[in-house]
This record gives sequence, C-alpha cells and structure tokens, in this order.
Amino acid sequence: MLHQSAAKLWQVGLRHNFSNFSKSKGSKNYEQYKLNYIISKYVGGLKGRFQDSISRLKVYREEKLRLPQKLKGGRVEKWAGFWKSLGEDYRTVAFETWEESKAKPKKTVLVLSALGMLVYAIQTNPDETSFQNSLILCRNELSLVSDSTRNPRSDGHMQYLLNCYNQGLLHRASCGPFSVIWVDDYHPDCSLYDARCSYLKPRYLTFYERIVDVGIFGTWWNLRKMMIDYDVNPEEWNKQ
Repeated sequence: MLHQSAAKLWQVGLRHNFSNFSKSKGSKNYEQYKLNYIISKYVGGLKGRFQDSISRLKVYREEKLRLPQKLKGGRVEKWAGFWKSLGEDYRTVAFETWEESKAKPKKTVLVLSALGMLVYAIQTNPDETSFQNSLILCRNELSLVSDSTRNPRSDGHMQYLLNCYNQGLLHRASCGPFSVIWVDDYHPDCSLYDARCSYLKPRYLTFYERIVDVGIFGTWWNLRKMMIDYDVNPEEWNKQ
C-alpha cells in the first residue's frame, strides 16, 4: 500500500512538473523533458546521499581521532597537529591543482606529457650490461664486413671502446632519466700513486671530454650513430 501511494504521489508530481509541456508541442520534447527530469531527480538523490555519507564520515573521524584529555598539550598532540596541518596543505594544493587543470587544459596536457616522458625515461634508463651487449653486438656486425668495405671511423671507435672495456676503464654514471659512459685513466684496482691521488682525479670542468656515450630511452645513441653506414668505406672510392 505504501509503495502504491508513493508511486501515485510521484506520478502526480511528475504530471505537475510536466504541465508546461503539453503533448501538442510535440511528443519528442515532452519525452526528452521527462527523461531529463527523472535523471536530475536520480542524480540529485545520489548527490545528497553522498554528501550525507561524507558528513557522517567527518563526524566519525573527528570523534574517533580525538585525543584523550591526558594526552593533550604534549608531544603526541603536537605530532598529530603537525600531520593534520600537513594533510590539509596537501589537500588544498591538490584541489587548487585540479581547478587550475580544468581552467587550463592545454597546460595540463603538456605537463602530464612531460611527466609521462620523464617516468618512461627513468623506467627505460639503460644500465652497464646493456652497453656491453650493444658494444659486442656492434663489433660482431663489423666483423661480418670485409676490411675493404668496412668504415674506418666505425671500426676505430669500436676498437677504442673494446680496449677500454678490456682494461676496465669504462664506467657508467646514472643521472636518473639517462646514463653516460665515461673513460677513466686507471683501473679501479690500480694502486699507483697517480690513480689514488685526489688531486689527479678527473675534474668536473673537463669531465665532458671523457664521455663516450649517452643512453636514454633504452638506446645508446653514440653507438647507434657510429654504426651508420658501417659497411661503407669512403676511402675505397678515393683509391679508385
């Protein structure tokens, strides 16, 4: 009975709200208004229930997280106040960031794209093993080409890197999203005075001269550059 009475009252209210839209104006407008009315009522009810749930959750949190009287004024209250204020600051920053992102969608897309590229670069940052495998692979490809057609620039660079690798002079330095391979003067286990003296260590101002490769996005780019036209010998045409 209660269900039937509520249904009748809802139908009466629905007809009252649709009184401005007679069917003479077109059934399509009438049905569209009817659908919009039902959706607004349903969404409004969900929004109200959600707000009530949030309010009850806040009250429950304040009651449960309230400090006992004996702990007030001490370190525990100060510690709790610090984290509470910190959480409110982060919440404010997150809300302002969300509002600004909606106001400036193009800037948001650019920032998110840059952050995505940065995360991808960090995830694909090549390690020292990757460089060793790439160096061996490039050397094997060069060995399949005859001396007459082998590019001397590519061959000389690979020979230099292999000699440094065999002597233990190649080192990798990770910079977060990318890595660099640089050449040292001595092996790490060398105990000569020149190798241990701090005044004879590589200088920061001239460190760029020791870099032989840069790796980013899972690729060692100088190796890739040196392998371009590795099977073409320009001097072969000059001799002819």
